[in-house]
Amino acid sequence: MSSIAEPTEATTTGNGDLRFKGVTIEGLESKVDIDLTFASRADEIEYSTEECIKDRLATIEKNNPEDYKYVVANILLAKKVLKMEGAYKKKNAPEPEAGKKDIRGGLGAVGIENWILQNGGSFEKAARGFLEVSRTCSSLSEFQDKYAIWDFGENYMAKDKYTHENFVYNMNEEGYKKMTHALEEYIRAISIEKVKEAEDVGVVSEPKKIEQEKETKVSENKSQENQTVQMSDQDKRRMLDEILQSYVQQEESSNIGIFFAQNSSEVIGNGLRIPQNSPEVKKIEGLGYKVIYPARLKDDKVAQMDISKRKEYEARMNTALIVNPAGKHTVDLESLISRHYFQNGIEMGGMGLNYVVTRASGDFDGDYNQEYKQMLDSLGFQTTIDQNGLVTTYFDEPIHSVNETKFEQIYNESRSKVQETLKKIKEAIIRRQNKQERQNNSAEQYR
Repeated sequence: MSSIAEPTEATTTGNGDLRFKGVTIEGLESKVDIDLTFASRADEIEYSTEECIKDRLATIEKNNPEDYKYVVANILLAKKVLKMEGAYKKKNAPEPEAGKKDIRGGLGAVGIENWILQNGGSFEKAARGFLEVSRTCSSLSEFQDKYAIWDFGENYMAKDKYTHENFVYNMNEEGYKKMTHALEEYIRAISIEKVKEAEDVGVVSEPKKIEQEKETKVSENKSQENQTVQMSDQDKRRMLDEILQSYVQQEESSNIGIFFAQNSSEVIGNGLRIPQNSPEVKKIEGLGYKVIYPARLKDDKVAQMDISKRKEYEARMNTALIVNPAGKHTVDLESLISRHYFQNGIEMGGMGLNYVVTRASGDFDGDYNQEYKQMLDSLGFQTTIDQNGLVTTYFDEPIHSVNETKFEQIYNESRSKVQETLKKIKEAIIRRQNKQERQNNSAEQYR
């Protein structure tokens, strides 16, 4: 780069990074944009928006090159459609050059990329989901409250604002209307194309096809119910594991947690981050398992949270606990359910010979104590609830007291580690002293 003309825009971040737009470079006919990021060499660096997208696409390409081509094609198609409609760049992008079309008010380039990736790499799925929410909203602000496209990387240009953006806030009212219109036209076009393709190959009409699918689904559900009754616990467990593993392979951010009884290797529950009412949840419930989600906080309590706490809360609310109603009704199982259900605030107390009293704290929405009791009852536990909302759970076998409290266990374990470390330090000092003493004696002999 031997010469640079005045760029059309120059921005400096709070970290000293530079962004130039419309830079003239000798040898190139068109102007280019340049980003300069300065970072010290260290083991840990910030994970930028661009790096995050690059890694996600690289993972797809590594696992399935054909899927990668499909995803990239969908991203390019989405960008082309929205550019043509004039809803592409974000609202605070620089004004277009004289005579060029103004395409501001959209999600922005990386916003579109994240949007498509968030929807499994499908432009059609992303468009349908966007329109499904927008049809329930009367304004852009209402849509922004209901629909999110999160940036999992960090935006270096955000300065002191939130570095993990929600790209729907890149839009303005005009861009939102243009994007909605463009997506409606796109869905209409592909719907017509699908009907034409069906007619070309002699496929049955859509209304008849839907009716046939309904009848098939009812028949399949009845068949599955009969099979579930006859299925052994071992077969149910195997099918559950298959459903969980299949879902985790599809969703990179999901993971399975397995919970064991305190004093044995018996599995008493599984944890999985999965949206409520998803097809996988219905399959799991169809096997006879109980899927439990945490108690929801009141809206005003959630509104008081900062964005990081709210994201953490939303993630927790989509974490399921999966337990077997036909299993043993142990203290471990009750405690696991209680901790999960009341994870936004819980106190345990009242442990006796054959019962546990659970107190719930926190600004929960609805009659959560009664809901908690009904949940335990549906699993086969024996419970009562008093006028203060305290739920008492009874067990057939007596509860044995623990030899050490949790604090005592932690203290004793830490003390032994500290003593072992001090012992090693002492031995090292003694070795050094002995070595120094031998060197002194050796030097004394040659004097």
